[in-house]
Amino acid sequence: MKSMIRGIFTAAILAFMLPMMIYFWVDVFKNPKYHAPITLDYDKKQAELQQILNTITIGLPPFDERDDHKRTDAQSISITYKYHNLSYIDTKILLENIQKIADTELPAYDTSSHSFKRQFCVGENEISVGDYNFDNLYQVHLYVKFYKYGDCRRWVYENSR
Repeated sequence: MKSMIRGIFTAAILAFMLPMMIYFWVDVFKNPKYHAPITLDYDKKQAELQQILNTITIGLPPFDERDDHKRTDAQSISITYKYHNLSYIDTKILLENIQKIADTELPAYDTSSHSFKRQFCVGENEISVGDYNFDNLYQVHLYVKFYKYGDCRRWVYENSR
């Protein structure tokens, strides 16, 4: 009985995982340059992300919180600005500033906890902006990141072929 349950469980896991694994390996085969190892200069990339933030926050009040994240194992780096109770006009200015420098807008996913969420690409870097309500505190999070396997890096790769 236990071996039958174990066999059914293993088959279910394989049925779920196998298509994802096949898709990944086909993508590695079809796009070897995209999956090739990269050397990421984190200080240079952080300065680049900071320059993007400086450009898109012109005309906005100072941010309330800042979070910096660097993951060498995932080859990603990000900077997040959090604004508490940002006005509608300031939010509109922020979106206009982003649209001036963005190369493209990505379709936003998982918008269930936001009244708005938008994602943009500036080269291989992603800008994500969305709002949250935490304990009756309205927050706007402005998130700029680079990730080796990010959607913006793939967009640049596919449009440069």
